[in-house]
Amino acid sequence: MQLEIIVGGYKLLALVDSGSTHCFLAADTAARLAIPVGPARQGMRVTVANGEKLDMGGHVRALSVSIQGEEFIISCYTLPLSGFDLVLGVSWLETLGPITWDFGRLTMEFWRATHRVHWQGSPTGGLAVRSAVGAGEHDLMQALLEDYADLFQAPRGLPPARACDHRIVLKTGVDAVSELRRHHLVLKRPKCLFGVSSVSYLGHVILAAGVAMDRHKVAAVADWPTPRMVRAVRGFLCLAGYYRRFVCNYGSVAAPLTNLLKKEAFRWLTKSDFREPVNIGSDEMVSMNEMAELVLSFENKQLPIHHIPGPEGVRGRNSDNTLIKEKLGWAPTMKLKDGLRITYFWIKEQLEKEKAEGVDLSAYGSSKVVQTQAPVQLGSLRAADGKE
Repeated sequence: MQLEIIVGGYKLLALVDSGSTHCFLAADTAARLAIPVGPARQGMRVTVANGEKLDMGGHVRALSVSIQGEEFIISCYTLPLSGFDLVLGVSWLETLGPITWDFGRLTMEFWRATHRVHWQGSPTGGLAVRSAVGAGEHDLMQALLEDYADLFQAPRGLPPARACDHRIVLKTGVDAVSELRRHHLVLKRPKCLFGVSSVSYLGHVILAAGVAMDRHKVAAVADWPTPRMVRAVRGFLCLAGYYRRFVCNYGSVAAPLTNLLKKEAFRWLTKSDFREPVNIGSDEMVSMNEMAELVLSFENKQLPIHHIPGPEGVRGRNSDNTLIKEKLGWAPTMKLKDGLRITYFWIKEQLEKEKAEGVDLSAYGSSKVVQTQAPVQLGSLRAADGKE
């Protein structure tokens, strides 16, 4: 059921949806109304009606909403919504107590404190005027739309014969809506937006100044997990390639990944005839201090690094990938920081699981020296070196 609501003095359109677990605020509406948005919990995602999984854009902890004279404080998350400014889900509906619905008349009733609340919903066929405009401007917008009501009538029969279908050349100063009427074209009213400064369409944001990338799609590309199979590489390239016109020299940038799609592009160590030990790591040289700082940066922490008196040990490290490049024609390309990030959060996840199972984690906070014996035989490399 649709309800007209007021947020910050502006009229908006809300959808009461018992199939939604939480409340969601349109990201563009939050931006237009300058609503403070905090970060959502890391890794929190939502599955929408078409099965697509979206990352939560942010969290609005206390949104003041007026619904037909009743005031509410609602917690909601921001998402790229189309057609509605706010989705009121079960997390809010359950706070109202027992609700009586009449979907034929589009009404809902419930008791609040000492009085009974009766709400009348908006017709589902009505136009969603999603705009940050005041009440007076809103009424003017409705009046203008009523003047062109015939454009939103469902067409009957076949369209009139035309020399060229849907070719309307618009010049500066031309009334686009009048041109649609003159050419006997109609619009689908629920899919129209009026009084807005930007429109999201097919992964792009259309502005007066031009076309921009949808920031949520850009975030999806940036947060894409490291592909480990050819199919995953292909899926990433399909998503990233959608914005190829916005990326300078996209072909050159994506060439290494595109090459991986070729037949037998992946030459895994397990499928190679080479049977000697090889290094398989990043060839970036990094000191122990730098590595510690990298790990601290994953949680935005700044802790002092203390050096224990005594032998200094290894001051820095990197992987010499000369042999693996020679034998396999391949070497790891993942940056050290990216690999450490994956490892760090995997370890953190395992520790949280053990803690939930009641495992004492204090043992991980200490270390002890143990004695080991190097293996005697390491193949022909060790033999050629003449050392045991």
